[in-house]
Amino acid sequence: MPPPLPPQFELKQNKKDRVWYFKVLFAHAAENGRLYYYHFPPSASATASTGTSSYLAITLWVEAMGLMADYGVRRTSLWGISYLPPAKAPEIWLEITPPGQPRPILLPPKVGNLLGGILDMETSLMQLTWQVHADLAETIKNSCRAGVETVVPPTSVCLQPGCNSAPLREEMVAEARLFTLCRGVLPIFSKSLYCRYTDLISFFPACHTRYYNNYFVKDTSKGDAEQQYYSPQTPTLIHVLESAYIEPTLCKYFAMEMLVSQFKWYLRGDFQGYNMSLGESDLPNASRLSSELTGPLVLDAFFLHAILQDKQNR
Repeated sequence: MPPPLPPQFELKQNKKDRVWYFKVLFAHAAENGRLYYYHFPPSASATASTGTSSYLAITLWVEAMGLMADYGVRRTSLWGISYLPPAKAPEIWLEITPPGQPRPILLPPKVGNLLGGILDMETSLMQLTWQVHADLAETIKNSCRAGVETVVPPTSVCLQPGCNSAPLREEMVAEARLFTLCRGVLPIFSKSLYCRYTDLISFFPACHTRYYNNYFVKDTSKGDAEQQYYSPQTPTLIHVLESAYIEPTLCKYFAMEMLVSQFKWYLRGDFQGYNMSLGESDLPNASRLSSELTGPLVLDAFFLHAILQDKQNR
């Protein structure tokens, strides 16, 4: 059976009746063609499989928390549990204010108890977390948009000649993984910005340059577009793939292992040891992205780091 995944949260306000509520999406995973739902807290049975048993298990738990009468969901079908297609996990929508009231400073006790149970936190700590992070929860919208770090370009204006330091726009945010030597694999987000500046006086062509953390790419739609790095210095995080960053210290570890073993470390697949030990992290890391180190990723990181080091030393 696949390992349990953390639930996802979203803080929303219904524009029609101005009711603040939490949406809790219970995690699910598939294995051998069978879909598993997980209900919380972790100490509860986490083996409910497809069918009404999973919904019933969650319903009974929520009912035991005393939430049925006062804090139902906005999509109610059975005591606060939404019936969804089999490919989706059940949701709970918890109202935290009466209609028209502002977002509360403290969560209602029953909601605080439920969220504390889901996150395996003391109720008092849950309330403190709410006070500190309520604004952030509203901004981020859901837990899938929060990472350990957000990697951004080093500039907010275009660096191309003729653009007159035009502000960069068209922000794009992509989910990514950061592979580290000492902290394991961490969830991060990578932000890029775009420039379409056109000088209407000289009719200078549109810029079409996208800026990333390590480099920028001009005319990305062209087949001969190149990555141009901002500085000869090796970046603090190396952007190896669109969804993968690697710390230079980990790249040095790859180089050392390959040097000592004369590449046998790589050929034998010994880098898998990273996935079983060094890559482990205690942070919630559920994602569509893989958190495993692969052979192609190791080679890409090894050669890219070597090229950047050579550029720095010239």
